[in-house]
Amino acid sequence: MQGHTIMIRTLKLPKINLPDDFYHVEYPGFRSTKKSGYYSYHVKKKIKEKVKALFPANFFNDDVKIMAQIMDSGVDGVVHKDVSRVYAINYMLNTGGKDAHLGLYNEEKELIDTYKQVPGEWCLLDTQKYHAIREVISKRISLTIQFFRINKEQQEWINAQLQNR
Repeated sequence: MQGHTIMIRTLKLPKINLPDDFYHVEYPGFRSTKKSGYYSYHVKKKIKEKVKALFPANFFNDDVKIMAQIMDSGVDGVVHKDVSRVYAINYMLNTGGKDAHLGLYNEEKELIDTYKQVPGEWCLLDTQKYHAIREVISKRISLTIQFFRINKEQQEWINAQLQNR
């Protein structure tokens, strides 16, 4: 997005109410094979429609997926770049602990910044930069919009929603 050095930015999107069972436990998506503690699940149709309504028509295509992501202490402190996602828009539901936060790292995997996302906040994360969740002691739950590729229209719309930080 704008300014490639910025790894996480908040977005001006409204809070949404999601039930505890907003995803299908029986319909998992990606699950980390290197380290236990990261799980994704497909969200229910009604939830998908609710989320899509916040975005322009034709924003979602085959390169964009709406999922639930559940993390626990198994991935705490694991510095990584995502394999196939280029960006993620995350809507926080449960932070995973009062001190839980995201660590942001440079190419040498040295901590350069931290960000503590709060429930009800939307954030854009550049998943191709090194990052790790830290201080997670319970389930960290968020709705995530995963981008495997991003087009010009999507990028421009997202840029227009960025908040200054």
